Amino acid sequence: MSTKTLKKRIALVAVSALGAGLLSVASISSANASTNSTALTYDAIRINTQTAGTTLAAGVCAIDSLASNNVNMAVASTGTTIAVGAKLQFVTGTNGLGSLVIAGPAQWAGQPVSTSDLTTVANSATVSSDLKTVGFVANAASAILVATGVGAVTVSAYNAQTPALATAVVETFGITVVASCAGADAVSVSNSILAVGASDAQASSTTLDATLTYAQQDYGSTVYINVLLRDGFKASLATAVVLQATATNGALVGIDAAGISSTGTAVTVAGGSSANAVYVSQDTTTNPGKAVTTTVTVTANGTVIGTKTITILGLAASIDVPQADVTYGSSANTTTTNKFKFIVKDNAGNRLELTPAATGATGGTKYATTSGLSAVTTAGAYATSYRSPLDNSGNGDGAGTFTCSSTVSGNQSVTIGFYNDALTLIKSNAFTVYCSVGGINTFTLSTDKATYSPGEIATLTIKGTDVLGAPVANATTMGAGYANLSMPGMTLIGAAATSADAFTAGVRTYKFRVDQVEGSFVGQAQPTATTDDAAKTVAYSIKSSTTSVSNADVLKSIVALIASINKQIQALQKLILARR
Repeated sequence: MSTKTLKKRIALVAVSALGAGLLSVASISSANASTNSTALTYDAIRINTQTAGTTLAAGVCAIDSLASNNVNMAVASTGTTIAVGAKLQFVTGTNGLGSLVIAGPAQWAGQPVSTSDLTTVANSATVSSDLKTVGFVANAASAILVATGVGAVTVSAYNAQTPALATAVVETFGITVVASCAGADAVSVSNSILAVGASDAQASSTTLDATLTYAQQDYGSTVYINVLLRDGFKASLATAVVLQATATNGALVGIDAAGISSTGTAVTVAGGSSANAVYVSQDTTTNPGKAVTTTVTVTANGTVIGTKTITILGLAASIDVPQADVTYGSSANTTTTNKFKFIVKDNAGNRLELTPAATGATGGTKYATTSGLSAVTTAGAYATSYRSPLDNSGNGDGAGTFTCSSTVSGNQSVTIGFYNDALTLIKSNAFTVYCSVGGINTFTLSTDKATYSPGEIATLTIKGTDVLGAPVANATTMGAGYANLSMPGMTLIGAAATSADAFTAGVRTYKFRVDQVEGSFVGQAQPTATTDDAAKTVAYSIKSSTTSVSNADVLKSIVALIASINKQIQALQKLILARR
């Protein structure tokens, strides 16, 4: 082959390489290029963190942990910040066939020097002539990014040695280039994090307080304020700081320890990379049994990082039994009908979610005298089953049951009580329990008004009493007699009446819309009863609220008016004649 021909071929190869945008800066064996076909994946590319004081550490303000730990990101990580002239080393792992493309004021270091100098591309890599693209073919390779100006830089990792051959972008790195790293390793209030949690554990991504359960706020528990100190570039601190916490209302606080002091504690902590926490607890010695709401202030080197307000519940201090939540019971004594709800609060009025009594809380004491009732339930039935579903309409409220005599109806004032975990007896308000010996014996029927106007809402009330004259229980229903319900001139509101329609506190009501037809009507109703075994009636009328005037009334008024005018004319004539 002639020298001229050889030169042409060399020139052609060089032009082809320039056209492809890649020039080799390190030896790449043909065998290596052909045998390694493993495509780059997100878990094989990362920014390598460097030891402080080394060449690559200079000018690096912060490296995003997501960028340095092979985390697959759907969007670019944004926590990496470097100064102009600083360098970042990108390294690949076991699969290296891929490419990295820079957008923004940065470029790849492209001068091949010794393999020990980390300022160059190494380990079988190629870099483009504009220094914006680097391609890898080796199983492990690295490349050095150099920041050339202030601004935003994006590095996109592709799964092929050239982006044109790639099928996907496997990772994206967002980098901010600043003039200098002023503010690095100094506590930044805006970038540091306080987060209330159920344990001493702080993740870098945690920014919101945890929703604590009742168990985590129970009397005697510890609540944690996890602290993550970061500098102006959201990087962990390299140097130690003095972390301090103070609390109001006599709460105890400590750094990574429970209940050290009521006014706070100051300790030196090793940077912000470790997960430090402020422990918050009650002073159960000074204020036994009492709830505490405290505001905790956290400072680092004297700078306030933030505050958190925390409530830790007290022991049970009061019991409230709403009368509206006490059912009218029956001698059937079922746990679904003879029941009441009670609400337990601590000394601060916090509503407690009750759990079975702890060791030492030995049941309870009932306070009642029998007056037609056989007894209230045993203490254990309502003191150790606080979360009974019988009437649990409130969050974690308790429920109890009572029994009724099979021979005597009546009502009784009852007070319940039990011992809290400190073995202090607490008692409820007095509430009234009603008992019935059976179903409806007699009933009455009434409407809320005697006269209605069209469009009004009418209420029909049925009151049922048992054989002893007491209001019937809540378990009582209309029975087959419901079919005799009729209110002419009105339309029942809501669902149709059924045999299962139940009484409440001895009463069953129905609502009706009053129709437009006027007149006098008679309604009827009949719950199934023993003595009153026929429907009863109630009379009412429907009349428009506006009055109409008949023709006769109009004519009568006209005649009266004419007569009045005639009288006035006659009087006037007499007056004129008298003056003459």
